[in-house]
Amino acid sequence: MVASTPAGDAFAYHLAQSSWQPPAETEVCFVSVAERSAPARGRVATRALLDGWLTPAQVGDALLLVSELMTNAVRHAPHGAGATVTLRLGRTGHCVRGEMSDDGPGFDVALERPRSTDSGGRGLLLVDALASRWGASMASGHCVWFELDV
Repeated sequence: MVASTPAGDAFAYHLAQSSWQPPAETEVCFVSVAERSAPARGRVATRALLDGWLTPAQVGDALLLVSELMTNAVRHAPHGAGATVTLRLGRTGHCVRGEMSDDGPGFDVALERPRSTDSGGRGLLLVDALASRWGASMASGHCVWFELDV
């Protein structure tokens, strides 16, 4: 399920604005330079938070979601000195929420199937298939979020 979040909507940046209320010990914020190695480091942070709490299959789904969104953020975020991407993860007894934010211009969340000859464009289809809910906000920079019910 995809949802677009207009600027200023309280449904965006839940972890950043503390309006999504997981217990503090189950929350992590990871900031990285927008470079190729960022998704791998984001996966390490994700595994550290979720291993032992979720089944291996659920951890795998969360890792894939984080990897795809962080790769997109690195690929499409502004580059240059000081460019960063931020991953925020939180979990409750029934849900994992991930938010990937950068200073990029954002994108329209309309899903389009790529042509068979396209070399990319399938990542958000994967996010749509794996996440319980996901969407994007351009309230302050750009944020793509997902929720995974567990």
